[in-house]
Amino acid sequence: MSNLIIFLFAGHLVGDFLLQNRDMAEAKSRVKTCLLHALIVASFTWLLIGAIYPKGVWLMVFLVFLTHLLIDTLKSFDKHESVRTFLVDQAAHGLVLIIIAGLFSQMSYACIWLHWIPMYMPFLIIIIGLVLCIWFGSVLISRAMAPITLELQEELSTGLKNGGRWIGQLERALTYLLVLSGNSGAIGFLFTAKSILRFGEIKKSGQRKEAEYIIIGTFMSFGWALLVAISIQKWLSSLQMVK
Repeated sequence: MSNLIIFLFAGHLVGDFLLQNRDMAEAKSRVKTCLLHALIVASFTWLLIGAIYPKGVWLMVFLVFLTHLLIDTLKSFDKHESVRTFLVDQAAHGLVLIIIAGLFSQMSYACIWLHWIPMYMPFLIIIIGLVLCIWFGSVLISRAMAPITLELQEELSTGLKNGGRWIGQLERALTYLLVLSGNSGAIGFLFTAKSILRFGEIKKSGQRKEAEYIIIGTFMSFGWALLVAISIQKWLSSLQMVK
């Protein structure tokens, strides 16, 4: 079951966050777009499993397609893009994948990638963490910060389009890589460097709200990256202990 969980979660996260652009995400109320997205997720999951036989593999992939389509269709009726809606949606996907993995836990199959790539399972776990850290984190933090962003919409200084998002993704990616490579101490320097660069934006008087906004976002970003990185590190350690 453990391998199936990894395959299913990797397929879902990559399909939901890397293989889905903004236009597709915003057009999920359209039947064709929703069907295409669910098909992409199911197809990529099948690709990661790397097995054609037995027939149970096809049934499992079909269930991934059907349940993903159903959850996304139900989500399309909710027009509120809140952090709660996002977490409920992802929790529903996660619960369904766990149930599917349990139903097919006794299925015997041969994954061709395990024969060709010795470190295939650790690689998938690292990819799961990377997607959670960077892209999942982007959606989570942006929605969590949305009420503050709306409050400061007229007061926030302008910058590059999507500049804040890119900065957040880069800092979380670096934090993730530093933790997994055993260089956690360097995160302090990364945090300090960002603080120094941001100081020029908030040194003027009357910018307390913007300063607090930046501090909250920074702590959320680094905190989420550390949580994911440490969790993945422990997951990889447990995998080695089992072996």
